[in-house]
Amino acid sequence: MSMATPSLAYVPPVLQPQRKTVQLKGESFSLLAWEDAPKDAPALHFAHANGFNGNTYRQLLAPLAQHMRIYAWDARGHGFTTAGAKPETLQSWACYRDDLEALVEHLGAPVMLAGHSLGGVISAMVAAHRPDLVQGLVLADPVFFSPLFIRLWRIWKTLGQGERFHLPIAAKKRRYHWPDRQSIIDSYTGRSIFTHWQKGFVADYINGGTLDAKDGGVHLACHPLWEARTFATSPFDTWGFVPRVRCPVTVVYGADSDTFKEAAARKLQRSLPNATLRRVCNTGHFVPMEDPEPLRAELLRMAGIIQK
Repeated sequence: MSMATPSLAYVPPVLQPQRKTVQLKGESFSLLAWEDAPKDAPALHFAHANGFNGNTYRQLLAPLAQHMRIYAWDARGHGFTTAGAKPETLQSWACYRDDLEALVEHLGAPVMLAGHSLGGVISAMVAAHRPDLVQGLVLADPVFFSPLFIRLWRIWKTLGQGERFHLPIAAKKRRYHWPDRQSIIDSYTGRSIFTHWQKGFVADYINGGTLDAKDGGVHLACHPLWEARTFATSPFDTWGFVPRVRCPVTVVYGADSDTFKEAAARKLQRSLPNATLRRVCNTGHFVPMEDPEPLRAELLRMAGIIQK
């Protein structure tokens, strides 16, 4: 189906998400669901980055809910999901892949998968592992490191030094307890990785990623040690499973990204010659929050709602 490019600026009040809890493999997972579109509309699941949650991407996804059924989970150890997340048990991202695979089966496959960073990688892992479940992939700055970095990362992890990478170190230092949510929003807005985020994204991240603390105040829903362990177990077999992806693939990445660099873009194009790569100027790794419009457009194109 094709039509004129739909307006993405206005979100009717009826198209607000519902918070749902689903049981997967005997554990509880929380997700946002926009299900106002017709039953025969395309279905999309969006997977968030490490340390974040589905609600972080509410402003990105809500304008699309007129045209497709949309789901955005809180992965294990994140947001309002209560599935077990002990850092010492996390050995790889396979558990994330298996959880997402179970969710897609629960939703009723096949669906279109999309995701940012960690979410992009595990979406691609599901597509490679279970091609029958996935109609298409739209990946936002996925953690597909360059071949050179992959070789160095493999050596680093083999030596047991994964936790000494700068991202796990930074995650462990993240402040966990706060007096209230507004204090976190005020502290984060316009600083560090949040410097160029569009208005409202930080508040959505905090509102979907904090829990009331028993002793007063609030704490982050994703514990810094779980976030750090996820960084430390980043996969180094990316270029082994990527060529097994058979569905259409689009990658939207930041021109200034420190994660998905041009060497990775060239490698991906060689591995998947039919993949579409869209480089977004004046953005970095957080392209969905810094300039969401190009990603929205690619989601609509992948779903066949607008022409390529």
